[in-house]
Amino acid sequence: MNPRLLNQLFLPAIACCGLFVGQLISLPMAMAEPVSAVATKENRAAFDHSYALFGQELAKYLENGNVHYKRWKENTAGLDCFLQTLSDLPKQEYERFSTEQKKAFWLNAYNAITIKVVLDNYPIKGSQSQYPPSSFRQIPGEWENGKFKIMGSPVTLYEIEHERLRHELPDPRLHFAVVCASRSCAKLLPEPFVAEKLDQRLDQCTQDFFANPKNLTVNPRTGVMSVNKIFSWFTLDFASKAGYAKRTFPPPMDEEIIASYVSFYVPTDERDVISKFRSQDKLVLDYLPYDWALNDADEAK
Repeated sequence: MNPRLLNQLFLPAIACCGLFVGQLISLPMAMAEPVSAVATKENRAAFDHSYALFGQELAKYLENGNVHYKRWKENTAGLDCFLQTLSDLPKQEYERFSTEQKKAFWLNAYNAITIKVVLDNYPIKGSQSQYPPSSFRQIPGEWENGKFKIMGSPVTLYEIEHERLRHELPDPRLHFAVVCASRSCAKLLPEPFVAEKLDQRLDQCTQDFFANPKNLTVNPRTGVMSVNKIFSWFTLDFASKAGYAKRTFPPPMDEEIIASYVSFYVPTDERDVISKFRSQDKLVLDYLPYDWALNDADEAK
């Protein structure tokens, strides 16, 4: 039999996430092609920009933006398989991605890896007093030092968020799409990000974030605007959309940047209140406490 045909018949039946021809130990050596031949571009499936594997897992284990980690931990094969596809992606293929495809890639990678870290350490029972016992931050070094294979190279969650996304693909709405497994972070969506719908999805994520009073409240009597602490940590990320990108002196105040940005996404009544107190120079900025408790669907009930 033609060895190429033999590979086509056997490989789909046994391959999942990077298994190699060398594992076909039952086949005579003369009948098996070299691994290099199988790993060529023509034999490797094109990258799935629909992120179907990840989407299937999210649909199983999400509830109202929180995660059923206990149930998911019982079967992580699907998530592991998805993460393997991120590791197997050739860098040359990634370089041909559009900007929107790159954003979707890193957003899904960040969220999937974060889930994986939680599952590997679940149930989390930490002792650091500054964080809740179940917090992701109780897992030593996973954010800054944990290495995960993407395109064959090690990368940390810190690098994905701050280098790949914030630095290389700046978009303030990304802050409402990366999910750090905490209650004060953005909610996970039951489907992955895809390039074709990314702009609309990021707008929706931002609007949903501000619709939650735990992230934004505007007092119509006092003019106090209370916002999620993300705005304190990354204020300048919102300056461009807020209209302050080219203003160097005098530098804008934090409340100017944040109020301008928020006004793009809140309902008219809140926008009018913000505008009223800004015009009177009486708008007061306040940061809400950040809840680092795990976004565990079972704990949220």
